Amino acid sequence: MKIQYIQFSKGLFLVLVVTFFCMLYKGDLEVLNIVMLYLLPILYVAINYGQIQTFFISLIVVLVFDFLFIPPVFTFAVHDARHLLSFIIIIIVGQLISILATKAAKTKEFETSERLYEAVLNSLSHELRTPLAVIIGATSSVISNELKLTDEEKNELSQEVYNSAFGMKELIENLLTSARFESGHFKPIMRDCSIEEIISNALLRAENKYLKEAIFLVNEYSPSIISDATLLEQAFYNLLDNAFKYGEEVTVAISYHQNNALINICNTGALPDQNELRTIGEKFTRLSNSTNISGLGLGVFLTKRIIETLKGSIDIKISDDRFCIYIRL
Repeated sequence: MKIQYIQFSKGLFLVLVVTFFCMLYKGDLEVLNIVMLYLLPILYVAINYGQIQTFFISLIVVLVFDFLFIPPVFTFAVHDARHLLSFIIIIIVGQLISILATKAAKTKEFETSERLYEAVLNSLSHELRTPLAVIIGATSSVISNELKLTDEEKNELSQEVYNSAFGMKELIENLLTSARFESGHFKPIMRDCSIEEIISNALLRAENKYLKEAIFLVNEYSPSIISDATLLEQAFYNLLDNAFKYGEEVTVAISYHQNNALINICNTGALPDQNELRTIGEKFTRLSNSTNISGLGLGVFLTKRIIETLKGSIDIKISDDRFCIYIRL
């Protein structure tokens, strides 16, 4: 409602500007010139907003034009039927421009979505083909009668199969969760849970995957919170996965303030440009530091959706050569 009011106010302001100008030079302008000038605010509203706003601005233009410039002035009476036709044409022109602008916007949006769809499809096919190729290659070697593999070599191949299958599982989980959010019918399962336990589980998964350890800082006081433990673990795992994937030293800190859990996840290493921070969290968006590193650009997007759905907040900053994500629950 507030946005619609602001939109209407901008159109109304333009009508006032045109009216002031026309009144100032009333003696030098013909009726046709005034009509053309009044089309400017109608054009602006029609191109930038919707048909409803355009209709009301057109109606106001007709009333102001009639009251101030059509004889007899300072009344809404119209003695010449031709002026009535002009009023109708003004409103029709506004609606036609609005319809054309809407169609043009939809066409542009469709073209953008098509390009995005192709890019995502190409990326997704690569993200699935690579682990599948590893799985097929490793299992073929293990079951081959021609290759005489040692137990150590078999274990290494089995680990490769497991890592590739686990990576595919993570990708599919993120895609399914994204689809559930997009459907608009997703409802979290709220229950008593320990934020320390949730993050510990997510951290253990990430550490095992990358064979690295994070610095884990937590207060002795660790109250439970009401939230969806499964969603939170997925959200924190996505963030930790990114931290280990793109960073070097990873630090996780948990504290509590006024019944809120505060979680900070920071990493050093390859950092994105400061100007890119505003795009972080957009669907399928990847940053400059992700070049030549696999991924779809879903992790932070899903994390933001999850945290916001659970009535939390998330903030992302780069400071002291560290990329940090601050979460409040």
